[in-house]
Amino acid sequence: MGRRTLYDQAYHLAEVKKLAEKGLIEREIADQFGISRATLSDWKNRYPGFLNALRAGKHVADGQVEAALFKCGIGGGKVREIHYKPAAKEGDPAIAIRIVECDIRPDQRACEFWLCNRAPNRWKRNPSPKMRQEFGRCEEKDPEKHKIMRKKFQLLLLEKPESQKIANKRAR
Repeated sequence: MGRRTLYDQAYHLAEVKKLAEKGLIEREIADQFGISRATLSDWKNRYPGFLNALRAGKHVADGQVEAALFKCGIGGGKVREIHYKPAAKEGDPAIAIRIVECDIRPDQRACEFWLCNRAPNRWKRNPSPKMRQEFGRCEEKDPEKHKIMRKKFQLLLLEKPESQKIANKRAR
């Protein structure tokens, strides 16, 4: 007869989902429960509801990261900076003295990461010899068009949006 399990379905199902939604990895979840990683693995194998709750929580966290990466990759949106004047005396509130809003421009690394993972057939970091050959053919067919498209992409990433230029002038 072995030791009695610490697993409590009512508590652990809800708690494991919450912890996974916060982005904790399995080792950290095991630490939160005060169990070993082996016990956590055993619970995943023995209790399908526990495994499903863990997967559901991870899915939520992954979705949030994916949405943030996508937003970073396409740019847009606003960044708001609020500069505060420190309180004159202890207990007085700090006062907002300047609010600056800037457009977020696309991030090239986020774009590369997204495309390499979402469309690896076309956007591999280390393409196979066959892919290199196909890309080479594309350049050979219309090298001028290829150069123009590459230049437009680089300019898009380097160019500051008009609203950001205005915000920078106001901040001075």
